[in-house]
Amino acid sequence: MFVNDYVNQLLKSKKRFEDDPDNFKVARWVTDGEGAILHMLGAAHTPQASVEVGTANGWSACWLASSEHSVYTFDTADRPKVYTDSGFENFQRLIRFQPRELLKEDLDKLKELDKKLYFIDGDHTSKGVKANWRLVQPYLKPKDIVVFHDATTEEGVVHFWLKLQETRASDFHFQTFKTERGIGVLRLK
Repeated sequence: MFVNDYVNQLLKSKKRFEDDPDNFKVARWVTDGEGAILHMLGAAHTPQASVEVGTANGWSACWLASSEHSVYTFDTADRPKVYTDSGFENFQRLIRFQPRELLKEDLDKLKELDKKLYFIDGDHTSKGVKANWRLVQPYLKPKDIVVFHDATTEEGVVHFWLKLQETRASDFHFQTFKTERGIGVLRLK
């Protein structure tokens, strides 16, 4: 299956989930534009794996997997996932969900990988984002990137993202995509 086939499948399937608002909260998903950014980051960066903190209904995990690499997702709420639906078999082989918070032990298992994409979209409080960042940061390698969702809209994420740029500009390259909710991307200098 070509990468475009994955993306086309995602865009076609979204309507089906929008028609069932009781099952999935479509309004809180990454937008199509944000999904395209996740896809492009995965395709351009070619990580060996992505680690997603805060997977909710699995929509962003599908976008991450659309660039055809393994995605390890973690969320404290074990909700239904869109990729368990029929027609998502190709996504199911790429996505590994854990119904709990991300732990140091999980990152230890992936530390031998030289190129990862971390997607932080869990607890949106300043304290929660900071805790997720502190867990991931010691594992960063020169080829890794970290992506923060809601970097321009959720107060806790915005505060943390701006503070990180202010205090760590000498350590990281930062880029903010002005999407509906904002995507913040950083990598080591």
